[in-house]
Amino acid sequence: FIKEYLCLVPNENKYVFPETAHILHRSSASLDDFSGYRACEAWSAISMYASNLLAQPWRKEYRTLRTYSGYYKHEIEANLIGAELMFELMGYKHT
Repeated sequence: FIKEYLCLVPNENKYVFPETAHILHRSSASLDDFSGYRACEAWSAISMYASNLLAQPWRKEYRTLRTYSGYYKHEIEANLIGAELMFELMGYKHT
């Protein structure tokens, strides 16, 4: 049913936040070596950050986003342009 839903629903109705579609479109249009597979891995990494934050909000290491870490740089920043907007929507703030 999910595949049918995604095929039938207009793109603007597929996402809770419009920023999701903007990030995906900007990344596919701007990155010369854009890969849908690597973008999917980046979205999965963002999902993991959200899951950790929701499951264990008391842990200090989940309250801070280290955008300089190798994992963030290679998994998220290299594959999605503007991914920091998703983190802002989750409540992270630039310091």
